[in-house]
Order: sequence, then C-alpha cells, then structure tokens
Amino acid sequence: MGHVAIVTGANGGIGAATAAELARNGSAVVVAYKQVPVLDTTATPSIYNENRMVSGEEVVVAIRESGGRGAWLCSDAARMITGNIIRMR
Repeated sequence: MGHVAIVTGANGGIGAATAAELARNGSAVVVAYKQVPVLDTTATPSIYNENRMVSGEEVVVAIRESGGRGAWLCSDAARMITGNIIRMR
C-alpha cells in the first residue's frame, strides 16, 4: 500500500493488464497513454486501429469498479511532467 505506478501505453493490451494487476496488488495507478490517429491503409488490420483508439478512462473505470484507485492521462510520456495535476481517487 502507498505505491503509485505510472503505466505508459496502458489503454490496451499488456499495458492495461499491467495497470489492472498493479491496482489489484494495492498500488494507485496512473494510466498514461497516447491516442494516435487511425492508419488509413488497407495493410493495417482493423483490430489494430480499434485498439489504438481505446481510452485509458475505460481502464480506470474497470480498476475503480474493482475497488482500486486510478487516474488516466492522455499525453506523450515525454510530456507527462508538464505540471498537470492528477487527482487520484
């Protein structure tokens, strides 16, 4: 208890699973992610584009519904220390 984890790329896949597991183990989690534009090519699988557009807020809602604490931040990891204030619930 008392730990805060910042998980980048946590709006889906391994990042979302990591954030959920950290929350289950008592850490407050910041779900950090960057939503990028959908690739407009026929070579890109549709599931890839769908996963790129998932919001980290959905991950945090699931964490909170399971009794964990979390906040989401849509930003570049390189720009995370820009003075943004995150209120952890």
